[in-house]
Amino acid sequence: RETLAGRPLAAQVDRWDAWFHGCETREHMDDPDLPAVRRAQLVARLHILNQALESYERFWEAIHPLLRHRGTTRILELASGTGGLAIWLARRARQLGLDVAVTASDINPRLLDQGRAAARAAGLPVAFRLGDALDLRSLDGHWDVILCAQALHHFPAGWLTVMYQQAVGCARRGVV
Repeated sequence: RETLAGRPLAAQVDRWDAWFHGCETREHMDDPDLPAVRRAQLVARLHILNQALESYERFWEAIHPLLRHRGTTRILELASGTGGLAIWLARRARQLGLDVAVTASDINPRLLDQGRAAARAAGLPVAFRLGDALDLRSLDGHWDVILCAQALHHFPAGWLTVMYQQAVGCARRGVV
């Protein structure tokens, strides 16, 4: 049996899972009382961090093989927040002359409004839709690629299973 620090691995995983699910600390950006100006500052810094860590590049590497060679590839990002990745994907596709239609979705309308403003400022045609990542019917549409890249830590394992099952059933080309 696998071990970690001299203990069975399964026991360690169970302990971490219990800690994770027992954690009552809310992520600072999820605080509904966080002033909009401060939230915008944090989002901007998160975007800078993702660029510095080349996170967006890693997601592109996973998505690129799923793009259509002819016609438009429809990409849906679930739980996208302000759509930093969605905007980046639209920009990269434009730079490479690829035909994509990118949609960013989230349950928080304020974050979607920030994303719309950023996409508009960048001159990129990213759609922003209010929708629940756990109920893809709320996002009524046909998608080639569905991804949930930077919000997985917000969902308990069971919810991730629901999200993944729905995405697999809806995505024509793949789920990232």
